[in-house]
Amino acid sequence: MIKTGDTSYVWGAGLPTGIKMTVSLETLAANKQASQYVDPNQKVDYNCVPWNVDSSLFTPPSNIKFTDMTSLLAPKGTITGTKEQTKTDASSVCSQITDETAKNACENALKQNGQ
Repeated sequence: MIKTGDTSYVWGAGLPTGIKMTVSLETLAANKQASQYVDPNQKVDYNCVPWNVDSSLFTPPSNIKFTDMTSLLAPKGTITGTKEQTKTDASSVCSQITDETAKNACENALKQNGQ
């Protein structure tokens, strides 16, 4: 995983696609479902040590295609329309994923969330 600004890039070994999400603290605060898992105001304990920065480690790999999943974290109130239209909009996000394993994971996550 690499995070630059508010954008996170996540990928795994052997997968041709990854996930890209742009999420600000304001977006997390507005998303009730995400706030169940992440408290951006919670203090954390960490220990920093000196390190010579290798900027290449903070650049997403060019051989991985990243699918932008930002819309999944949009506050529920931002999608308008009937429940069926909302289901179609949400499932269309998963249909953009070319890797079958990642696509199935996306569809399962939406099913578990009732979309």
